Amino acid sequence: SPGNREIWHNRGRLRWNWGNWLAQRGIDPEETYARAQEDLERAASLDPGVAETWFYLGSAHSSAAIWRSQHDADPRAAYATAESALQKAIDLAPSWVIALSGRATNRYCWAEFLRRRGDEWLPTSQTALADFTRALDLDPKRVADRWGRGSVYLQMKRWAEAVADFTAAAELDPASEPPHRADFEEALAGLRDAEAAGS
Repeated sequence: SPGNREIWHNRGRLRWNWGNWLAQRGIDPEETYARAQEDLERAASLDPGVAETWFYLGSAHSSAAIWRSQHDADPRAAYATAESALQKAIDLAPSWVIALSGRATNRYCWAEFLRRRGDEWLPTSQTALADFTRALDLDPKRVADRWGRGSVYLQMKRWAEAVADFTAAAELDPASEPPHRADFEEALAGLRDAEAAGS
């Protein structure tokens, strides 16, 4: 049924997940993400009051932006569209931790893209930090957000705070550490160097 919001939403979500599966295997997911975005935009047009639809729409654009930034393509429009959709999700559900986490991740990745280009990135990173902190205030045991906030602190070279978040995440879920081990070791090395320089 072309007027059934739930059908468009569910197919868009499935296509976004399929795009992520492709991206994880190094297969170009752009077309799949685009189809996910079309489905979710249709769902949002049928009922703009569903936070979940805006979240998945923002996530589909954010995933596309991350892929582009990793493959020498311009991600700026995708990051901006993701930000707009995720903001609508948060406007509808201000205490929805998953939406806050999604926007934080989008902002962190956007800041990292800007940093690598030599552009002004710190204000964007600070907004990511605020979102991760808000998410953790609402649910302190969210391991992904501990790793996420630690990554923002690492980006800012705030070594001690990065180490504290990474340590807390590893204690909450030891199995979550291996994908983040290089960042953890970088933060520990940075902290050791900073302590040695201050001694």
